[in-house]
Amino acid sequence: MTSPHHTKKLKTLFSTNRTLESLLNEYQSLYTQTLVLEMQLGYLGVRQQQQQQGRNVIQQQQESNDSSDMSVMDDDDEDVRGNQQQQPELQSNTSSSSSSPFAFPTTSGASSSVSVTHTGNISSSVPQNFSTPFLTKVTNMYLNTHLMSPSLCTLMSQHIYPKVAQMSEMIHREFLLQISQYYENSKQEIKNVVRRMRLACSNESEKALLQEVMEVVKGECLERVKSNERRVMQQQQMVGNQQQQPMQQSGEMSPTTPLESPMMYDFSSSHALNEQKTSLQRDKATHYAYQALLSLRVENYTQAVKDATKAIEIDSQYAKAYHRRASALVAMRKFQDAGKDFQRILELNPDDLVAQQKLEACRKEAKRMQYEKSVMFTPTTPSENIRLGQIFDIAIAKSEGESMADIGINLDFIHEMIERFRGQKTIQKKYALYILVQGIKIFKAYESVYDLNVPDGKVITVCGDTHGQFYDLCRIFELNGYPSRENPYIFNGDFVDRGSFGCEVMFTLLAFKVWDPECIHLTRGNHEDRSMNEIFGFEGEVKHKYSEEIFEIFVELFNWLPLGIVLNQRIFIVHGGVGFERSEVNIDELRQIDRFRPCPDDGLMCHMLWSDPAPEDELGSLNNGLAPSDRGVSNFFGPEVLNRFLTANNLDLVIRSHELKDEGYEIQFGGRVCTIFSAPNYVDYSQNKGAFIIFRGNNLNNRQEALAPKFCKFTHSWHPPVKPMAYANMLYQEEDQ
Repeated sequence: MTSPHHTKKLKTLFSTNRTLESLLNEYQSLYTQTLVLEMQLGYLGVRQQQQQQGRNVIQQQQESNDSSDMSVMDDDDEDVRGNQQQQPELQSNTSSSSSSPFAFPTTSGASSSVSVTHTGNISSSVPQNFSTPFLTKVTNMYLNTHLMSPSLCTLMSQHIYPKVAQMSEMIHREFLLQISQYYENSKQEIKNVVRRMRLACSNESEKALLQEVMEVVKGECLERVKSNERRVMQQQQMVGNQQQQPMQQSGEMSPTTPLESPMMYDFSSSHALNEQKTSLQRDKATHYAYQALLSLRVENYTQAVKDATKAIEIDSQYAKAYHRRASALVAMRKFQDAGKDFQRILELNPDDLVAQQKLEACRKEAKRMQYEKSVMFTPTTPSENIRLGQIFDIAIAKSEGESMADIGINLDFIHEMIERFRGQKTIQKKYALYILVQGIKIFKAYESVYDLNVPDGKVITVCGDTHGQFYDLCRIFELNGYPSRENPYIFNGDFVDRGSFGCEVMFTLLAFKVWDPECIHLTRGNHEDRSMNEIFGFEGEVKHKYSEEIFEIFVELFNWLPLGIVLNQRIFIVHGGVGFERSEVNIDELRQIDRFRPCPDDGLMCHMLWSDPAPEDELGSLNNGLAPSDRGVSNFFGPEVLNRFLTANNLDLVIRSHELKDEGYEIQFGGRVCTIFSAPNYVDYSQNKGAFIIFRGNNLNNRQEALAPKFCKFTHSWHPPVKPMAYANMLYQEEDQ
């Protein structure tokens, strides 16, 4: 987005509204993707039709569709301009009429009999005998250049690539329908982005400037796709002899150009076949490496290792696959194995400074872990050394009146603190220490699992992971009200890491807890742990915004967080799940867990924080209701284990978090386990919704109604342009995509 045609406009726009920068980048990527899909639809549509049928369709559609608008952007332009004048359409370089930029047919309808319509603007013909190897190369080229959003790229790589590689007449129609569906989805994504850009504009002048920049972006996207197409054509021409069989248009043969029609090549030579085989292998390796990246992002480290290993087996020279396997091994704290992969990367590319730095960091971490194993670990209690009275007597200025140690935290202070956080400001160290120390005193008084009762006529809201997404936490309060005795909340762990505003999330929740312990309840997640904070950014964030001392007190507080809540003696709320390996685990046993320690690698506490309900496709592989988790820690548990736990403890439902869900929640196993996730658009690219649950005391006392909770979904909020994991140690940051 640095073209000389609009660099000045971009600088003007972004200087007044930084929010639009990331949205405009997303818009450019989605628009390019849509053009690619439209181009491929054209190719496949032509392949579907026989020569004579194609001529008839063209003649009919030229008469009926002269004034139709086939641009991929018409819906989105309505969003930008409202009910004002229609935005000019993207034009093909070979025509001035309104049409698809590539002048290829598009599909309509979703039936098995796909009808191919024409825009009335084919300036050249397309061969009837479409080349499958050509489509394979074009599809994979766009997959590998990352022109697609993560969600659609995943769909393309999982569902389309295998079909392209073995395409036949029998599956051609199905493939065409799938491409058509992704094309419609892509247009809808563009529509959503344009709507968000409009909302981000603060005045009409910004909207007008945005419209101008969008026009230039469209033109550049079109030229980029066409340029890529030319390059592919040129590469194909070097492989074999060009064999064009152009269709007749209006009874005449029109000349074709490399840009506007696919080429036919002879792949019979051994050189061409070898090149094609190499290309397909490389594309397959790329597919598995991308799958590894997706698994990394959702913390399925075992699966990430498997996918990256498959990519390496296909292409042993593929450095990015080694990077991703090493990243998964690092997250599993297998530093020696990760170091071997970084060493291999350096063998492939001795100048890779990032790999060199990560190799050295792995060696240091491996030595540190060996030392920690050799000595007995004792959790520290730095809060006992804090003398709040001395701090406030020295630090409070006369203009501030009484100290917080005297007056306590009130709502005015909390709301003022939230506004400071919204403006990316911190609070003074004395307030941070007071909130943390008072929070530790409160949490120490709880059992590891405690009972909570919601009386008839009262409500309680249950939220899942927030992961340092402070502005989305504020969104929850805007939608559902601030915590109070009349409007209490349960936040079910994973308050920090990944997102870069974990301090703000924690101090906000803790301030409410200190103000009134009954207005908010916090349980521990797997990310409330020193080792996870070192990996995913919270340690670096606290040290950057406050100090190492504050981080150490956070670690102490995390160790004191309760592990679960029993709600009205009917619902068990826990961060991970109930993937216990013993058959008879009761709540009283969980209450007595010694939780003041880092999360262990096994045992009851580990399974409470780390286990997951088994996905549907894993149920058949369970052994006694359990299977090893893809996270590399704890288990998947099935309905057998869940029902056994609920029956033994006279419970009706388990509410847990720990997993991203597209709609913000998911119900499994006959409605007896519910996952709630409250971090929408997780780490800025997942495009998921967030959700929370509202329970009423009356409903909790009725088993049938307790099993039918009320879900409230919400979308993500704007946040300042600070990327996720901005404060993470270099060893744990993702490599460039």
